Amino acid sequence: MTTTKTEEAQELRAYLVDIVPREVDRALLDDRMNELESLVNTLGDIEIVAKYQKRGLPDLATYLGKGKLEEILADMERLNANTLII
Repeated sequence: MTTTKTEEAQELRAYLVDIVPREVDRALLDDRMNELESLVNTLGDIEIVAKYQKRGLPDLATYLGKGKLEEILADMERLNANTLII
């Protein structure tokens, strides 16, 4: 696969999302998100926005739930994020 100069110059802006059980405390949530951010940062200089959702089970149709997905897509557009990582 080859990349063009335009593709190489495009800044990667990742939007990270995690779904956790409702009973997860803030410290564990922060640890999970920090681990995900660290993994993404191994790719290089990437701007990251993080969000989480507490729910019992993932939504079968959209994984996050329709309302949360719409919220995330609006945030991504507003923040010019070009990659969603769940």
